[in-house]
Amino acid sequence: MEKTTKPHNDSLLHFNSEIEKRDLRRRDFLKFAGASAASLAILGMSSCKKDHDDDMDNGGKGLYFGSGDIAILNYAYALEQLEAAFYIQLVNNPYAGMTDMEKAFFTDIRDHEIAHREFFKVALGAKAISSLDLNLSGINFSSREFQ
Repeated sequence: MEKTTKPHNDSLLHFNSEIEKRDLRRRDFLKFAGASAASLAILGMSSCKKDHDDDMDNGGKGLYFGSGDIAILNYAYALEQLEAAFYIQLVNNPYAGMTDMEKAFFTDIRDHEIAHREFFKVALGAKAISSLDLNLSGINFSSREFQ
């Protein structure tokens, strides 16, 4: 006697319909995500404007960085000036007991900070803040101890 097996088409159909539902939900999600991304891009582009702050008077109080992207870049430029000045002083006035390896590390960091500072200066061009006159006299570079 030969045993015949009946294919389980019902279970396969049920399985396929679950996959189709899941694919449909994924498709709907991707459509929604794409539409949201496009909307955000359009809103972002429409909110961009040129900075017109060349005539800005800061009243002689503090340092004016500009506005928008220029302000952010000028802030980064100011930080790079500070970092470069610090490492220049550290390498030029090594603390007692600085090893050759430490001096090499600090020299490498100094060179990178100078490169960063110069990059921002060139990138900002005429919109760059002036070079900062930093007073690092409160730092004792001849001692490794934190005071």
